Amino acid sequence: LKQLGQGDQARELFERAANLDRDDEDIWLAWAATAAEVTGDQEAFGVLTMFAQGHPKSVRSRIALALLYQQMEAYQRTFEMANEVLVLEPKNTAALRIAANAGLQ
Repeated sequence: LKQLGQGDQARELFERAANLDRDDEDIWLAWAATAAEVTGDQEAFGVLTMFAQGHPKSVRSRIALALLYQQMEAYQRTFEMANEVLVLEPKNTAALRIAANAGLQ
């Protein structure tokens, strides 16, 4: 649906799927990405934050949040989120890169 230009319907389906399976990280990330495209960053932040809070060891949701913060030029929050990833995975190169870039900003 998303590829056919029906982002609203895709977003709604991802939301329903996420509510059926609260632990499927792929669905939640797809919902957040689609929401960012369709409704903007605020919904994407909400989706990712909700998943990250319920899944304290979710690296991918925290990386996605860090990238959203970076896009919004909220570098302090970008740095903090990247550091949360580094606590979970000290050698995560994506988080190291994001934290370094935020630190430079």
